[in-house]
Amino acid sequence: MKIQLDNETLDLVMPYCKSNSVKPHQLIKTLLMQFMQQPVTHDEEKKSDNTN
Repeated sequence: MKIQLDNETLDLVMPYCKSNSVKPHQLIKTLLMQFMQQPVTHDEEKKSDNTN
């Protein structure tokens, strides 16, 4: 899987990547895999809507 990162994204991940010796695409893949294992919940949004 090839991941193309734009400059803005690279700027965000590079400090972390340098300090942890991780390549940007590895970091993104890891984050995506973790994210996709989490059930997506919209509870936060609903709560804020109810208060209005």
